[in-house]
Amino acid sequence: MGGEVFDDTKTMTKDEYDQWMVKFLAKIGLTEGIDFVFPYRLKNKMTYSDVDFIVHDCEKFVDAVTTNDPPKSIKKILLSDEKIDSYSVHMLTNENIQIDVLKPWSDKSIEMTRTFYSYSCANIFFKKLLLALEGCFRLSHMGLLCADNTYVFPDDVHCEKIGPTTRLVTDHKFFFSLLDLSYERFIEGFNDEYELLDYFKTSKYFDKIKFIVNSKFRHDCKRLAPFNNLYVKSLLNI
Repeated sequence: MGGEVFDDTKTMTKDEYDQWMVKFLAKIGLTEGIDFVFPYRLKNKMTYSDVDFIVHDCEKFVDAVTTNDPPKSIKKILLSDEKIDSYSVHMLTNENIQIDVLKPWSDKSIEMTRTFYSYSCANIFFKKLLLALEGCFRLSHMGLLCADNTYVFPDDVHCEKIGPTTRLVTDHKFFFSLLDLSYERFIEGFNDEYELLDYFKTSKYFDKIKFIVNSKFRHDCKRLAPFNNLYVKSLLNI
């Protein structure tokens, strides 16, 4: 997720990734589901150019890594959205493996952050569906942003004001309901990008999506192999 933060990073096969991960987690002594979660991956993913962790406590995670096996380099990247600063931390291990430590806005928003980073190209489709709603919403790595002070959320939907006219929604179930998508199906997983596309087609808003070939589209195709594969096979309504 770090966009090649370091030069000369090692790309691992799936087997290498699985073997490395077992050793790494044993070394740092942190627990999946308590200290961190992983973004969801397409099941046909066979190579890994970095390792992504979405963490509850960024400092605790970085300390656990540096205490047990100090990395070659650590970089913090500021992420600014709605004039609210957040950050991600990237580490280069002594094996030249890039670790991306992704920090959610709060513990309540960790599932929204995981949703944003999952399945490589999923957030492109989420953003397109939100545009199709023609409403006041925008997806961020922090969560769902609402720019309309008059929008009334259900009583059980958590949101907080983060700017003069902006509220941050951290309720992932509301987000999927808003887009007419099944959260349960999303976390079940997809074999490949074609199954992922079929999933997004289940939304009643999908037919309103338009993909325009511009510099942003070409950048996404170059950066994300699954998205490029959908484009090459003419599966996107260009």
